[in-house]
Amino acid sequence: MVESSDKAWFTNDSLHQTLVFDLYTDYMRMGIFLFDNNNIPGELIKIMELNTLDGSLASEKQKEKSLKGFIRQARRIRSKYFTSDKGIRLGIGRAAVLKAYGRPDKTSRKDALETLEWNFIGDEDIDDKGVPKGRRVAANSFGHQITAFIQDDKLIGLILHNDIP
Repeated sequence: MVESSDKAWFTNDSLHQTLVFDLYTDYMRMGIFLFDNNNIPGELIKIMELNTLDGSLASEKQKEKSLKGFIRQARRIRSKYFTSDKGIRLGIGRAAVLKAYGRPDKTSRKDALETLEWNFIGDEDIDDKGVPKGRRVAANSFGHQITAFIQDDKLIGLILHNDIP
């Protein structure tokens, strides 16, 4: 049996998409997962922490088996919440993702799945010397990371991770 503690699950049945907010201290959003219910990237499943009832980390196989149940129990919300202020939504092309976030800091490929990663430093980390060369800054933030999963030139999953002090 797998449990999902400190997470808020939201889904939209017409889009077949789910948003999971990973909540941490004082219920601050630490991570946000967005995925297609019918095509969840294995790499996204690896990163999402779920626990067994005894408190240990669930295995990938356990997580895969339990996701459909969590999605069934998720709160249904309107489709407008599945598009970011930058226009990022599942199904957009790789070029649109790059236009919104710029050149990724890291890329990798496993079979047909391409993973793009960005690491934005927070303006809290900028000293008198200014922004380190080649680094992007997240304003009013301690920093954040973005991981995008691309398959067949389309965005199929996204993880946003906020840094906290």
